[in-house]
Amino acid sequence: MIQMMAEPRSMSVAKDNWLTDSRAYNLIWLGRWMERAESIARGMDTAAKQALREGGECDTLVDCLCDLASSLGVSVEHREDVAAELLLRNSGSSILQSLIKARLSATQVAPVELMRALTEAILELELLPLEAFETPQQIIDVATAVIAKIADAGQVIEDEWFDREALSDEEIYRRFAQQQ
Repeated sequence: MIQMMAEPRSMSVAKDNWLTDSRAYNLIWLGRWMERAESIARGMDTAAKQALREGGECDTLVDCLCDLASSLGVSVEHREDVAAELLLRNSGSSILQSLIKARLSATQVAPVELMRALTEAILELELLPLEAFETPQQIIDVATAVIAKIADAGQVIEDEWFDREALSDEEIYRRFAQQQ
């Protein structure tokens, strides 16, 4: 049951646990930025696999990544920098910047464990040398690692916010009866 607080822009999600509009805003943006980072990583993985199927040459990889960048609205000055733009540099459409923005949103609402998981993902990207994503296989490896780190952060959310003990039959009945 959701209770309304005296302040009209807040609601209770559990007894004595109020969710203000600013916290809800941060939760929404946390999810949005994590989803964006994962989507870009999956797109890069798909583009690299497509490049491998088409021969695995560097030009083919760049063409596939440029198509992805175009679909994301990322303009790239030098085609050979497209992987770096998608992974690190573009302020609105890179995996790194999306994870940084997710961590910023998380600072207001998330447990420390989520902050650690996001920081690990960010550090893994920041420590990559530029020559680590020149071939399709390197892009696949980086994308796979990033997707795994984002999944780890998602698991922290699941464990910290949604991992509850199974309800007893008595508790299920009590809750059912309250709803009637």
